[in-house]
Amino acid sequence: MYSLLIVDDEPAIREGMQTLIEWERLGFRVAGLAADGMEGLRLYRELRPDLVLVDIRMPKMNGLELVEEIRRLDSGCRILVLSGHADFSYAQQAIRYGIEGYLLKPVDEEELEQYAARIARSLDAQSGTEADPAKRREDALLALLAGDAEEALALAAEAGRAGLFPGARAEAEGTAGGREAAAADLWRLLHGGARGGRVLLAEAGLEDGLEQTEFRRRLEAGAAARGLGPVFEAGASLGLLIPGGEAALRAAAKLLEESAGEGGFTAAAGSCREDPAAAARSLQEAQELMGLRFLLEPGRIHTERPAMLAAQAPGHAASSAALAADGRDDDARLAELALALSRAVETGGMAGIVAS
Repeated sequence: MYSLLIVDDEPAIREGMQTLIEWERLGFRVAGLAADGMEGLRLYRELRPDLVLVDIRMPKMNGLELVEEIRRLDSGCRILVLSGHADFSYAQQAIRYGIEGYLLKPVDEEELEQYAARIARSLDAQSGTEADPAKRREDALLALLAGDAEEALALAAEAGRAGLFPGARAEAEGTAGGREAAAADLWRLLHGGARGGRVLLAEAGLEDGLEQTEFRRRLEAGAAARGLGPVFEAGASLGLLIPGGEAALRAAAKLLEESAGEGGFTAAAGSCREDPAAAARSLQEAQELMGLRFLLEPGRIHTERPAMLAAQAPGHAASSAALAADGRDDDARLAELALALSRAVETGGMAGIVAS
């Protein structure tokens, strides 16, 4: 997964660019956000991203000055420039710095996606990951989880023709019925189970100094040895596709224990799905459970909401005042607070969390 740094002084654009396109499906993860050129330069030095998305007009250091500084440090970093002005002189100067593209605001989603896909292919060719079977399997899985069976089949077919994806069809099916059958075959090939597959999400405690990249490396090595599916990034979590059944859950729990080390892990899995069209639902279920991470017992894989929340409807919690009024005990209040903390981690804010 390639890293992306977004630099723009407008908060709405800075946040919106994270979700305008499906960066992860295209091979990128958002590594950092900067509100001006100076902060952008600092984060660039710290993160060394593969792609920088930068606005032209910003305080402290404008976009062109930032691009110039980045070019002094790294001639190979990919850069996309954003501008609210169709000013030829800006574009001409940016092009001299060897940028990948110049996009006008409001940014066209399709145009940005095309740039991102092209840059990812270029980075693949440069790094040699275009010949990496694990990367091809991951890309096909991410496309399926995004609901894009056609893209998943195209990726699998390309890898099949190159001999990088054993068992994958070397040609994508042309008819709707053919595509559905091919997508079902691909889903079975990815999860490797007779009773469907399920998505598992995990986060390592990292107390022992284990880095996320090392956690992923261990997971990938162990998953390959156990015949489990591709590992992929899903926000702060790492995802793993596993076959259905208790044996696969036990094997995955053992793998997570070995990979996380002394720091331990927190994990959740969605339900088993035989239909590739429902694969995204398994991912969504796992994400919903991981949203309750402060209520999940570490060291095991959770497949259901914690018992202390069983009486509450998903996504809703009673207020502390209501809990006190109806005589519910401290455990219920603790559950509410932990749920609020989990949501705060997801949203990046602490609004609504008060001492009681």
